[in-house]
Amino acid sequence: MMKKSLIAGISLLAVSACSNVKSPDLCSILGWCHAGPDVKYIDVRTEERVNYTTSEVAGYNNVQVENQGYQLPKRGERYESANYVITPEVYGVLATRVAGKVLEDSPAIFANNPKAPVYVADMVQIDRYLPEGGYAAGQTAKNILVNSNMFNLVDNPDAADYVFESSLTNSNIPEVPVISYEMRLMDRNGNMLNSWSDTVRQVQNDDGSWW
Repeated sequence: MMKKSLIAGISLLAVSACSNVKSPDLCSILGWCHAGPDVKYIDVRTEERVNYTTSEVAGYNNVQVENQGYQLPKRGERYESANYVITPEVYGVLATRVAGKVLEDSPAIFANNPKAPVYVADMVQIDRYLPEGGYAAGQTAKNILVNSNMFNLVDNPDAADYVFESSLTNSNIPEVPVISYEMRLMDRNGNMLNSWSDTVRQVQNDDGSWW
């Protein structure tokens, strides 16, 4: 009988301890109660550190973001504080390499239909925070295709049998960028027939050149 009373007393004490998170005595020692620290993560959309309290996580639909604690600088700010210079010429050199690959492979691709109408779409810049001058990549590649006289280029995408698409981005972090440029040949149904890409990064030397 005494043992049952003792067990009942301990159970009551544990329940009381768990009901008051401010008293971490027996409840915390035995690990029966867990208030838990705030859950921290980096919001990939804003790159800001935000906190969720455990009670908010439990009530998922009522989650509220607490603007407290350390905040990671946004991507644009990280580019601005980085110690390097990317000029339009850097983007142009990269696009020249890729366009050269396109010209090498195109005779075989268009061998059966050399007069097929081709449209060159505007370049898409995926990383919108890239240092200014990215437009030079798309413009350089387009000029090379036009001046090659290898394609029957048209101004209306609806009249084209093939479309050259292109994109520019940074495939690494803002502090150590690796600039990537890609061109893709699509048919009129949106199927990709071929793709070409290359990258450029800053050489770790005194002149800060890009290769």
